[in-house]
Amino acid sequence: MNSAVIIVNYEQEKEFKFKYKSITLSFSKNKKNFCVGNFIKDWFDCMKFVIQKQMSPICFSSSVDHFVSDSKLFDSAYLHLENNNKPTLMYIDKTDPSWIENQKHIFENHIEFFVNKNTKPTWDQLKIYCK
Repeated sequence: MNSAVIIVNYEQEKEFKFKYKSITLSFSKNKKNFCVGNFIKDWFDCMKFVIQKQMSPICFSSSVDHFVSDSKLFDSAYLHLENNNKPTLMYIDKTDPSWIENQKHIFENHIEFFVNKNTKPTWDQLKIYCK
């Protein structure tokens, strides 16, 4: 098994204003940078690499949570394999006050991707955007 750590590299310019730089994946004494300059695309490419290399477990640096939560620019999308193994993105409804308990089936044991805030692209739309 290849374990890995994902780090988001960014600068905080002002309170709640961030300048995204890149994502670094550290694994087996190696590092791989994803740096096209677009967080959504870099995250997509990083997850694709992780899946192709069958890396597990994956750990996330606190920089991932800080960047996503503090910048408030992105929503999470979770990859599910539906009927006939068709990939589908699912989203959490945070208007549900008990979403953590009620919607575990959406986020537990699924791969997290990021999309622009208040958008809900399909898996195919996200793949096109990330090409």
